[in-house]
Amino acid sequence: MADMDNAVPSHSPDPVARPAECPECSSERVASLIYGYVIAGEELRERIERDEVALGGCDISAPYRWQCNACLHQWDDRTKEVEEIMERARRNGQMGTLGEASPEEV
Repeated sequence: MADMDNAVPSHSPDPVARPAECPECSSERVASLIYGYVIAGEELRERIERDEVALGGCDISAPYRWQCNACLHQWDDRTKEVEEIMERARRNGQMGTLGEASPEEV
């Protein structure tokens, strides 16, 4: 088990690049997500209390980089772009909605 006081958040975000506000609720309480098994020391606890970082869970393949600590919305810099591509594909009949078969699969 590693000392997580020196942990680098998932995707190694540059703290300067942290979004200024949440895209859902406009809160400024945006934190970098840390994934994996974490043993929190005093420094990490203080960073969590200051909304600098948040614990994202044990799934290190999770796709999100940021979390709003006001509304708990999680996102990545590419979330909106990926959602737009998926919506275009759905409109063009290139994929079904999540959990549904596309017309070609039926």
